Amino acid sequence: MSNFTKNILWAVITLIVIALLFSLFAGTAKPPTPLSLNTLANDINAGSIQQIKVSGDELDITMKDGSAAVSQKEDESSLSDTLKNLGVTDQ
Repeated sequence: MSNFTKNILWAVITLIVIALLFSLFAGTAKPPTPLSLNTLANDINAGSIQQIKVSGDELDITMKDGSAAVSQKEDESSLSDTLKNLGVTDQ
């Protein structure tokens, strides 16, 4: 085998190894857990919610343990009104 062929072979093997390593580490992310509004209200009262981001009707929730969750608010009312109706106290 010529030097050129060996270099091409090593380059292909190196790219395959890099792709395999990347897929191992990139594929470990866990999808966010879906939550109902009742569960969300209970978690807020328990103090286990760190942040809620509202994007239209979608809620992106960050728990205090670092895990992620998603939920969906009602179309007709604001999130604060919905949570108040579900028994969430002002904090």
